[in-house]
Amino acid sequence: MAKPASTFALLRQYSACEGGYRKLARHLGGVAKYGRDKPILLTVILDSNGLDDTLWCLRALVEPWDRKLRLYAADCAKRHGSYDYLDTHAGIAAYYAAYDAEITAGRAGKDAELDWQAKRLRQYLTGKARPLKRAA
Repeated sequence: MAKPASTFALLRQYSACEGGYRKLARHLGGVAKYGRDKPILLTVILDSNGLDDTLWCLRALVEPWDRKLRLYAADCAKRHGSYDYLDTHAGIAAYYAAYDAEITAGRAGKDAELDWQAKRLRQYLTGKARPLKRAA
């Protein structure tokens, strides 16, 4: 299976925010140098722009990645024992998991949750994710 990737052309097509687009372009040496249609691995976007932009980019992939996205969303929900948003987009599930963490543990809890989400997403993007056990 191909690793999930986007392109500058797809990011434009899906109306990526200008700030995130420019940040990624700078990271890759510019759009003209890198290429508008050359695949950009989501791990590169995660390293350059962070979790929020990477989750947004899930809508602008070169090839569908639906099964892995559902597994990632399930992992975010399982971590908090909440299965209410398993059928939603991975980014929404991740957002609610971070929101739950902030409510229960304050800002430090939210930061820890976002760190966990970024690590977990990287595991999926690199094919190293293993199943999580259900929350108690």
